[in-house]
Amino acid sequence: ASRHRRGDKPPNEPGRPEIAIDWDKVGNLCAAGCSGAAIATEIGCAAETLYLRCQKDQGMDFSA
Repeated sequence: ASRHRRGDKPPNEPGRPEIAIDWDKVGNLCAAGCSGAAIATEIGCAAETLYLRCQKDQGMDFSA
């Protein structure tokens, strides 16, 4: 079995592995009025990563 430090990306694919995003936490922070940048910092990624993953994983644009 292969071992990965983060995400599901196989070790031979180019680029960084995807981080796991806790969408429940993102939703709670959004409901509390946090900005996208603040949410990204809280979950440990760049704001642009959060925005792109929101489109990819949730099928919608990020708006706080």
